[in-house]
Amino acid sequence: MLVTVTLSLLLAGGPSSVHDFRVKTIDGNEVSLSQYQGKALLIVNTASECGYTPHPVKGPKADPLYRYLTSLPENGGEVTWNFNKFVVDPKGRVVAHLDSGVEPTSAEMRKRIEGVLPSK
Repeated sequence: MLVTVTLSLLLAGGPSSVHDFRVKTIDGNEVSLSQYQGKALLIVNTASECGYTPHPVKGPKADPLYRYLTSLPENGGEVTWNFNKFVVDPKGRVVAHLDSGVEPTSAEMRKRIEGVLPSK
């Protein structure tokens, strides 16, 4: 199914935002990121239940979402290690790529996330 979605996106000219992707949850369920339209997202590369370990987000076998994220000319770039973070605005645009050294509770993280929160 994921291969079909990815192929469809490629044939249609490629994805225009993270909302064009479907991903698997930690439980193995598939979810469409389009359900998060209008909300800010924080996409974090984790090796579930493993901490700092090698991860499959690079190279030809990388997940389609990570191929998209790392190919972006602005705010994209190579994932250097686990816990790299991509801040996504409510329209599905990646507005920041933060390295694993940026702590979740840091001032930098807070500023980036607060900067994309939708108005109430």
